[in-house]
Amino acid sequence: MTTALIIIGAFITLGYIVLIYTFANGLRKSGNGRCNTESILTDAKQSLPFVSVIIAARNEENYIEECLKSLANQSYPASHFEIIVVDDHSEDMTFEIINRFNAETGLPIVLLKNDSDGKKAAIKKGIFASHGEYLLFTDADCRVSPDWILSITECFVYQQPVFITGPVMLSSSEGYFNAFQCLEFSSLIASTAGSIAVNKPIMANGANMAYSKLHYLKMLGERDDIMGEKFDSGDDVFTMFSMKQFFGPEKISFLNSMKGVVYTSAKENLKELLEQRLRWVSKSKGYKDKDVILTAILVFGCNLMIVLLLFAGLLDIGLFLTGSTSLKIFSIIAFTVLLTFKATVDYYLLSTFLKKFNKTELLRVYAISIVPVMLFTVVTAIMGNFVKVFWKKRRVS
Repeated sequence: MTTALIIIGAFITLGYIVLIYTFANGLRKSGNGRCNTESILTDAKQSLPFVSVIIAARNEENYIEECLKSLANQSYPASHFEIIVVDDHSEDMTFEIINRFNAETGLPIVLLKNDSDGKKAAIKKGIFASHGEYLLFTDADCRVSPDWILSITECFVYQQPVFITGPVMLSSSEGYFNAFQCLEFSSLIASTAGSIAVNKPIMANGANMAYSKLHYLKMLGERDDIMGEKFDSGDDVFTMFSMKQFFGPEKISFLNSMKGVVYTSAKENLKELLEQRLRWVSKSKGYKDKDVILTAILVFGCNLMIVLLLFAGLLDIGLFLTGSTSLKIFSIIAFTVLLTFKATVDYYLLSTFLKKFNKTELLRVYAISIVPVMLFTVVTAIMGNFVKVFWKKRRVS
């Protein structure tokens, strides 16, 4: 049994190493499909496009004002963008706060109420009410960088993708739990950037996302299920998959610029973090893209095999200490070797990404986070397919 576990684990880990190394290498070499332009749209011959920022908000009274303040502080001319906030049946003061902020600042905000239920319906309402050439999306609990709109617009104008996703970072604070979240979340964004760099996009984040309205409408005329309407979660990744299939992976870009960073807060406790990840995993049953399926198998398989080898090794040690058997070290050796190779390639990807965004201080907790991240990955991957998840008082299907 142990021998079979070691052999299977070795093969899966090898596949994982090749995958992550490919992502990291693509990211390091600034590969295809990534927006690196730092030029500013000041050329008199280059007219500024009008863009729409769309935000779906539900029960965000603690965050929405900070989000709107960050949009009010944009370097992009206010005359060339609109903000559309769609209130998704909030039960707190979200709607009133937006109205008050609009009256006090004069920011170009269009405030709508969702006719149906759910974030996807709210986003669609915002899209059909928009006037922008490009549609930019963030979440109500996020804060965008001052050059966020400008950097996305530059990417559209100079690189001409149809879909853009960009860096999202957690606002770091004191304590290991927050550092753990920042590191684990950064690994997801790094994988997103690396996969896009090698023309195999597997993820997107709705907190920092944009796409061409013209291309969205063109695709809408050909298919109904753009956002994965069968699932409550996944408006971002399902839209990316649809555009990838319809227009080609080379038309998907990652906004590789500090100017385009979006910030959000870390979760306050493990329960909140677990609920968020279970919600993300809940949509995985709808994945049909071969790149994301292969990645999911390798990531889950590699983590699971190494965790099982860890438990097998601990069991062998326990039996030895109780005098039940002689010490067997095969599981321990296999666990140590596979973990070392996995940790090395993960470090390569993470360090490459964090250097680009001046966040290398997160690597200080890398060594003590390797095993906890693996355990967290395995647990959420399994639970997300069986446990009922509730988000903002709604059950996530």
